Amino acid sequence: MGWTIASVLAAVVLDILLGNLYPDRSYWLHILILMGITMPLLLLGGAHFTRQAMLQERALHRRDARNWRQARRDPLTLADNRQALKEAIARLNRVRPGVKAALFVLDLHEFQRINDACGHRVGDDVLREAGQRLRSTAFAHSLHADDSAVHSRMRGMHAPRLVRVGSDELGIWFPLWPVGKSPSDVARDMLLVLRKPFAVAGLQLYVRGNVGYVMHTAGQVSASDWLTHANAATQQAKRLGVGRHAAFEPEQIDALVKRLGIQQALQACVCDGSGFTLEYQPIVSMELKTLMGCEALLRWKHPEWGDVSPASFIPIAEGSDLIRPLGRWVLRRAIQQMAAWRAQMPVAAMLRLKVSVNLSRAQLHDPELAPLIEQLLAEYEVPASALRLEVTESLPLDDPDSLATLERLRQLGTTLALDDFGTGYSSLAALLNLPVRCVKIDREFISGIDTCPYRQALVSSVVRVAEVMGLEVVAEGIEQEAEARKLQALGCRQIQGWYVSRALPPDVFAQRWLQAPAAQSEPEPETNHAPSSCDPSACTLNRFGSCPTVTPASRTADPVSAPSF
Repeated sequence: MGWTIASVLAAVVLDILLGNLYPDRSYWLHILILMGITMPLLLLGGAHFTRQAMLQERALHRRDARNWRQARRDPLTLADNRQALKEAIARLNRVRPGVKAALFVLDLHEFQRINDACGHRVGDDVLREAGQRLRSTAFAHSLHADDSAVHSRMRGMHAPRLVRVGSDELGIWFPLWPVGKSPSDVARDMLLVLRKPFAVAGLQLYVRGNVGYVMHTAGQVSASDWLTHANAATQQAKRLGVGRHAAFEPEQIDALVKRLGIQQALQACVCDGSGFTLEYQPIVSMELKTLMGCEALLRWKHPEWGDVSPASFIPIAEGSDLIRPLGRWVLRRAIQQMAAWRAQMPVAAMLRLKVSVNLSRAQLHDPELAPLIEQLLAEYEVPASALRLEVTESLPLDDPDSLATLERLRQLGTTLALDDFGTGYSSLAALLNLPVRCVKIDREFISGIDTCPYRQALVSSVVRVAEVMGLEVVAEGIEQEAEARKLQALGCRQIQGWYVSRALPPDVFAQRWLQAPAAQSEPEPETNHAPSSCDPSACTLNRFGSCPTVTPASRTADPVSAPSF
């Protein structure tokens, strides 16, 4: 519009000037002059603006194409992202159904610790270098790895592609799996790229990982299922241990679905407090022939699944942070039960009896744990010396938060016990570094101790060290009379296990252990090893009480009724 107005004005001005110079010209000459000046100007302006419009359209097209590529590419590693992988899988399913494809995912173990300790810039450099190494691995296992000219021409669906699957997960997508290639070899080579340290910012960083992989025929599995199956395989590899790889199996999805179902049901039960109970397993002194305490064991009875094993739901609770509210419920219920028992017990037995409660690593990181225990002890008027808190040695306990919490609990007056002793990270060093007053020897060292001289030597050493340090020793998992006799000969005074009694509900425990006069009698020799046909609730291996002496054929876990989905 502006160019048109300028052209007309220029023509008018020129016409006026010519009119002054040639006043006798005709009307048609005026018109010809105006058209002769205006039209070329208009054509030049139109061409200019047409060219500018085309350039703008091309720029917009390039910008849209660049945005499209950036939306499907990880800017750090220059690898395809999840969206690009999904589109590649969908395109393969549509264009080449029936071909065999594979997806490998490398999970970098403890990568978050590098970010926390060294900064995100160092972590980004490590991830970028890992991506470059994986590209070389993908090229080495491609269809034409020995022909660089052919490889340079490989584009689109046929070339292996590096993929950024997650924040600490890199993958290789094989849209056309090489014939005769072993997927386990590719997985091992992906783990081998982590063997060499990463030289970043003057540091030598070692990174470990796990690889999960899945192979399918194109056209049979959706893009979302590909990623789900690869994740299931990666989780299975992580369960096998760091540096391992695993292939996808359909059962892994069933396990993940079951785990999710348990987690959701556990969340609901934790919120309303239903379905949970505590059972108590006695701890007895073979020397004094009397009850010394008991351990509170959590039980969960789901309305549809029935009894769910603690081995199934406790790890899920710990992994989803439900262990904190669940642990608070256990502490309150155990201390409340202890207060009710103490009100009915003689003074001598009251002073001797301790109730043991297990603490998880997540609870030790909770700054509200010690104040909560102090509040509960004051609320139910239970002395701190009557509460024994057990921490497992199977997890590292040398971090500042755990040590501070343990010291605070010791200052409250509670007794701290090291559970599963001998199976964890620190062993004897834990006796020096942790404020514990009791050691519980794991079942692994007890089984077959009556015939194994090596187990006898180990247990005898632990007992002697504990005596020198003034620590109590409790042997866990006693199932046979021969084991109990051998432990007594080795100097272990307190035992716990099915040989003594199974875990009992509170009322049954009180009836058989806190009220029975026979509770001070010596255990009778074991004469019958056949399973009893009596009611399961009465099948208590109570060698110190008045209940029937029944021995099961084998030690079995709690019954589990697995959820079905």
